[in-house]
Amino acid sequence: MNEANKNIARPIYAATESGDVSILDSVLATDAVEHPLNPGQVRGREAIKQMFGGFHLIVPDLSITVEDIIAEGDRVAVRSTVRGTPAAPYLGVEPAGRSMTFGAIDIWRIDDGKVVEGWHVEDFLRVLVDWGAVELPRRSAPAAAAGNEPDGDHPAGDDPKTAVRAWYQALHRHDRTALAALLDPCFANHDPIGPGAPLSADKRGTLQDVDALHGTFPDLDVTVADLFAEQTTVVARAIVRGTQLGPLLGIGPSGRRTAVMGNEIWRVTDGRIVEHWGRYEELDLLQQLAALPAT
Repeated sequence: MNEANKNIARPIYAATESGDVSILDSVLATDAVEHPLNPGQVRGREAIKQMFGGFHLIVPDLSITVEDIIAEGDRVAVRSTVRGTPAAPYLGVEPAGRSMTFGAIDIWRIDDGKVVEGWHVEDFLRVLVDWGAVELPRRSAPAAAAGNEPDGDHPAGDDPKTAVRAWYQALHRHDRTALAALLDPCFANHDPIGPGAPLSADKRGTLQDVDALHGTFPDLDVTVADLFAEQTTVVARAIVRGTQLGPLLGIGPSGRRTAVMGNEIWRVTDGRIVEHWGRYEELDLLQQLAALPAT
């Protein structure tokens, strides 16, 4: 079943890259819906076809590289890298011949051989920062922090999903001891650990990033909306809520309440988390904080 569902999801990326949205007729249910809906977007396969086809028209040299695909039950997650040079205004900005590269993680729900629902998160904010349209501290390749972080006691159990559930519970509580115990000493981090968080490469830096996240959102609330796994790789869809009472991406405390969705992928070995990728709706976060206009 896992491979069959992966083969249902793969044509979505071929259709988007090529602009041949007729491909989607065979894989999307007529009433398929994406979350979140774009402004003005309605539900259904035809609306999705128009959106994906329009993306190819805006970016004629569009390239989508599927980096990873994970499936369990009726869920499929796809981590991809998107590249191209927009030929028309994109994200409300005139690209002026500049190329773009950003990452995305999508989760699809499949029923009776068709995609019926999707949750997608793209790093659109990176594009705006790369183009100089938004002035924020730039996140480049993460650097390893100096020194070592204590490993902590090995968590009970070796089930990968149990380890990831425990991570979100400890993140919610800001239980640094539990977080340190869950991360492998050789933990490798590729993306921010939460919305607006810094980006560190290793265990020590990631725990410091968690501290920074709680400094920004002292009332941080984490809800795991979906969780599934294929062997040692776990996919989670999380909703992070909090009131911005500390600095965030160069923005002073606003006192605004925010709610942001994120899709994350974790690799777990012997009950410890060894690798992480994630995408949060940071563009939406900045709009909620009134730091950016809605596009």
